[in-house]
Amino acid sequence: MRKGWIFTCLIGLLVTLSSTAFAETPIKLIVNGEEVRQDLHPQIISGMIMVPIESINAALNLEVEWDQQNHTLSIANPGEPREQVVASLPEADVTLYAKKYKGDYEQFKVQMKDCVRSFPYWHNESNFLPQIYFSDLNGDGRKELTVILTTGHGTGVYDSEVHVLTEDLSEVYVEDAMPIVLKNVKTQILPTGVEISIGDKQTMIAQENIAIEREKWYTEVGFTGVRYFFDTENQQLKAAVPATLSIGGFLGEVQITYTFKDKMYQAQKVEFLLSEEITEDDLEISKSAAGGWTDVNAEELIEEIYKKRENNPGRVGVEW
Repeated sequence: MRKGWIFTCLIGLLVTLSSTAFAETPIKLIVNGEEVRQDLHPQIISGMIMVPIESINAALNLEVEWDQQNHTLSIANPGEPREQVVASLPEADVTLYAKKYKGDYEQFKVQMKDCVRSFPYWHNESNFLPQIYFSDLNGDGRKELTVILTTGHGTGVYDSEVHVLTEDLSEVYVEDAMPIVLKNVKTQILPTGVEISIGDKQTMIAQENIAIEREKWYTEVGFTGVRYFFDTENQQLKAAVPATLSIGGFLGEVQITYTFKDKMYQAQKVEFLLSEEITEDDLEISKSAAGGWTDVNAEELIEEIYKKRENNPGRVGVEW
């Protein structure tokens, strides 16, 4: 490491002084209330205070590297996570960056061609990779970027959030799936089974067709977790909310198809799918949307679901 000098912009201080000020009195360097003892003191050169880089390094525990060949000085804080690429679409010149804090991805940044924007409040569990899609989602002839983040997961379900960005990285509002479900879906636990109603359509599930023991049933059907996903075949944004009847016991899911209307993405279609109606394609989309589960064997999970269906023909409940 060669001794050198660096402008005090590294510690947020830039002072313009006369060339004769403090000429005879050494300048003290105080960092976080502590005086930094040093062989070389700060100096005033051309009206600016210059501080030895070694002093900054010692005081703030920074990693400093001088590249003589390229004349490049690199400074890093070893306690600060480094930015990394978490998703990319080379064909669209789109890259998603984030920093990993305590196992989760935060401090996101999106780069689309020459446009860059930070999203400091986005969050994604590190067990799942963010998913990004670039397509004409609203039919206006221009493509939008859809970013799906996994924010949490549990037994057989996980929570996610979706962000739709235009080419200048402005965000378009997407109506939250859970309020759509709570507003449109009505349920009843009856002595003979479970009734689920959406608008004028009722789905009656007889007790004998539910592969979940009656004593394990909740007093009402619960809706847990929101899984947003992109239907690449139909170029549509969708969401699925599992309908639960017990801990780990699922009847099926409410599926929402979005459309662009009134400058936002809102529900176009809300339907309930029994677990036996959820196709293998749906599960493959879920697997893809999860970005490659690192703590769950997706292949085994899908195989287990279909095995339980085979063992319970005509019964709609799936219990994990």
